[in-house]
Amino acid sequence: MLDRRSWERFTHGLDIGRSIRVDHDCGAGRTLKVSHKEAGFDAHCWRCGEGGFIPHQVSLAERIERLRKVRQAALTATASPALPSPREYDPQLWPDYASVWLYKAGMSNDDIVGLRFYYCSNLDRVVMPLYEGDTPVYWQARGFDKDLPKYINPPVDRTRLLFKAGTGSVLVLTEDILSAYKVGKVTEAWSLMGTSISDFALNLVARSGKPVRIMLDPDAGGESGRRKAQRKLQMMGLDVEIIVPRKDPKLLTLAEIRTILNMENACHLN
Repeated sequence: MLDRRSWERFTHGLDIGRSIRVDHDCGAGRTLKVSHKEAGFDAHCWRCGEGGFIPHQVSLAERIERLRKVRQAALTATASPALPSPREYDPQLWPDYASVWLYKAGMSNDDIVGLRFYYCSNLDRVVMPLYEGDTPVYWQARGFDKDLPKYINPPVDRTRLLFKAGTGSVLVLTEDILSAYKVGKVTEAWSLMGTSISDFALNLVARSGKPVRIMLDPDAGGESGRRKAQRKLQMMGLDVEIIVPRKDPKLLTLAEIRTILNMENACHLN
């Protein structure tokens, strides 16, 4: 356990949801991560493996005020497609709950940086931008507070937006960005940014000429979208199948995705 006197000074002025990397007594190299969480300050050294925690009590009034500020920041951010600020692109400086959410989907720090995902402390969310070239055209922000909406986004026309990842002989349609990115490590995958397929997406899928596999999240919310998309694509003469995985595609291993796409050990609805 770290002696709090060795790192407590780094907590001064550190806002909730923020982290910093600093040198530790065990050697240089900014190996000590100090994070301000709602329950207190956390420290962990990636070299020596030692950690520490300084708890603090948050009053109900402070909790309400924090939620008020976050809600106001969300209202301001969602009024425009411009990317919210501030932007921290280094996932090693994010709160643990934010980076771990992406790690659970099998993403590395390099993956996160490559996609230009970032953490916005004003929103306390991971922001996932969608780019056309170098121009951001849309963003989706994922939160972690049970008293706030899980996702927020600006009011833009999403019918002409697709997140595309990977290459391959089979085109997989997923519900969300992370699922498309994960499946894209095996074959070509597009996120529909929801459970329905737009006419714009239909035309692009038809032009691809590839066999199509519809792999939305395995919940009741995707059932209608799966069936409608299948019917529309079949009317265009495409080879289409619905695949219902055992859990969200972003949470499957790459081996499981390969098995499913080889038509083994999956639930197929023809």
